[in-house]
Amino acid sequence: MVNASTAGADIFVDGSSKGKAPFLLQKLAAEKVLVVEARSADLSARVEPSLKPGELREISLELKKSLGNLFIDSPEKTLAVLIDGLDKGTLGNGIFRDLAAGNHVSSSGERTSTSPRPSA
Repeated sequence: MVNASTAGADIFVDGSSKGKAPFLLQKLAAEKVLVVEARSADLSARVEPSLKPGELREISLELKKSLGNLFIDSPEKTLAVLIDGLDKGTLGNGIFRDLAAGNHVSSSGERTSTSPRPSA
């Protein structure tokens, strides 16, 4: 059984959508490490449980705000950068950390996106 702190969160096992929380996982290969994730809006959680043959387990996931990193590549390192209208300083090395995962608008007006980092 997979429970999530946000009822109705989408449940994924090894990257495949399985349904909404709470969700009963059945007929899983034993002694296989799985990646179980729950996602809802900008919240997510991830765990990698290992199951033994015939083992029944309840997995509870506490969803937290998903953060990601954004990389912008340009030869102009002193370029002023705005992300979603907020001043992020100059481009520098082009890495902007701890942004909300999802879609963003850069200073050039281009749509960009960040993917969630795996949660610990």
